[in-house]
Parts: sequence; C-alpha cells; structure tokens
Amino acid sequence: HRCQHVRGVRGQPRQWLHMAQENARTGAHNQLSAAQLAKQKLERVQQLLGLAGVPKRIECFDISHSQGEATYASCVVYDHDGLNKSRYRRFAIKGVTAGDDYAALEQAVRRHMTRLQQQQDCPDVLMIDGGKGQIARIQSLLDDMGLVQVQAFGISKGETRKSGWEFLWRAGQSQPIIPDAHDEGFRLLQWV
Repeated sequence: HRCQHVRGVRGQPRQWLHMAQENARTGAHNQLSAAQLAKQKLERVQQLLGLAGVPKRIECFDISHSQGEATYASCVVYDHDGLNKSRYRRFAIKGVTAGDDYAALEQAVRRHMTRLQQQQDCPDVLMIDGGKGQIARIQSLLDDMGLVQVQAFGISKGETRKSGWEFLWRAGQSQPIIPDAHDEGFRLLQWV
C-alpha cells in the first residue's frame, strides 16, 4: 500500500503517529543490538575454539530416537542474526540399524552437507552432539567430501553429565578442550 506522511495531525491520530514512530525506533534499535550481541558471541567462539576467523554460521546436529526406533536427526543453525530457525532441518533416518547413532549421524550430515556443497553455502563450524568417536567419523566424512573449510567439533557431557561440565572435541586430538563454564563462547555452543 502507498504510505502517506501526515503533518499537523491532532488528537488521536497524532498519538498513533507518535506510537508508530516510537515502535519503529525501538524495533530498529533491538535489531541492531541483537546483531551486535550475536557478533560478539561468535567472536568468543572463535577465541574458544582457536579458529582463524570469526565463524559466520554454526550448525549443530543431534540424533534422537524412541528406544532405538524412529530415529531422527535435527540441525540447529546460529548465525550473525542469532538462531536462524528458517534454516533448521530435521532428517528422518532410513536404512540404519536401530540405535546406531554413528551411522544415523553420518547419514544426516552427508545428506545435509551434499546439498549445501552444491549450493556453495557450507557452515564455518559444524557441531556434533557427541564425543571423540562421533567427531572422528564426521571428520572422515567431511574429508571424503572435500570439505576442508568446515571446522568440526563434538560436544559431550563429562562424567557427571551436568550442564557446564561438557567437553569440546576436535578431530584428531586425544585431549578435549575443557572450557570455563562461564565462557560466553562455550555458553553459546551449549545453547545451540
């Protein structure tokens, strides 16, 4: 619709005009603040993981099933605008032995990354809900696909299985990254 800017209005239309201006100003401020906060969090992730540059997009995969049956993989995306729900994906896993999370994870990541590779739109960081074994398998998959630019990490719960005691695993490393529970980059990765 065509917009008109009205000057010199009085009464209730003037109040509406004032409210519209305030709402627009507040909305723009909130958008800028959220983008700035997301950028700062991504910078903290860069420092924590020792990346060469600030990641533009983080994608995280997790496997879920009901007692080994009806296996699904989900992908959550965080980018410069925060959580990007329009890029979330869910994959029904077919042809994998019930309870084989390694194969289910590999199938989901292969399907997803094949599509992104064709679109030349791969993430900078790929997080896997799992430890040393899962990340080794996914790194092998990424190497086979020629996706050397994607940095893969696993996040696993520690022995106590409590929040804040997770370990971060990089493929090929025998020791995990043990972050401070209050580190902003680590808290972002937990959230994603």
